[in-house]
Amino acid sequence: MWNLLFEGLQSHFSQGPDQQKYEAEKVRVLNKFVNDRSKKCLQIGVNQPNTDKFGPNFTAIDKFDKRPCIDINCDLLDLPFEAGVFDFIVCNAILEHVQDPFQACKELERVAKPGCEIWCEVPFAQPFHPTKKWKYSDGYLLDTYGDPSLPADENHGGDFWRFTPQGISVVLKQFTPVAFYIAHAGGIGFHGMRK
Repeated sequence: MWNLLFEGLQSHFSQGPDQQKYEAEKVRVLNKFVNDRSKKCLQIGVNQPNTDKFGPNFTAIDKFDKRPCIDINCDLLDLPFEAGVFDFIVCNAILEHVQDPFQACKELERVAKPGCEIWCEVPFAQPFHPTKKWKYSDGYLLDTYGDPSLPADENHGGDFWRFTPQGISVVLKQFTPVAFYIAHAGGIGFHGMRK
């Protein structure tokens, strides 16, 4: 699929052929659901620079974020929704912060209607990026470049995973891949559809 020799990785991520296709496809897919308010959509997290979710037909969830743009504070591993509710799911830069991405993706599959589309972005070649200090269960504190005044937190801010295109297709095996993209900053974009 890709010829990713080490010396070509950086240029491929920042300006490679997938970047333009990735950006155009992301806008097309999001607009399809933002503009069709009859579709029920799930947005996992809202990026910090933003103060609102993608649209009024999106239910924004986050376990810890208490901003007004979040509709429900809940755990991605145990979603409070009935099965087969959503037409579209967007999950960007979240799965690397979940300790059990396999369980999280089972939950996404459970709440997705048959034919539900998913847009998922995960890191492939990105640096370690927790948002807080993270304390292992054995008591070892992993001090990060986060704010040193923040308390240690075993549940929030961890950075656990990196995914290859094959890896994300295994984690999201309940969704048939429509397209993969190697995106800017060393990420993978996955567009899929629930079987």
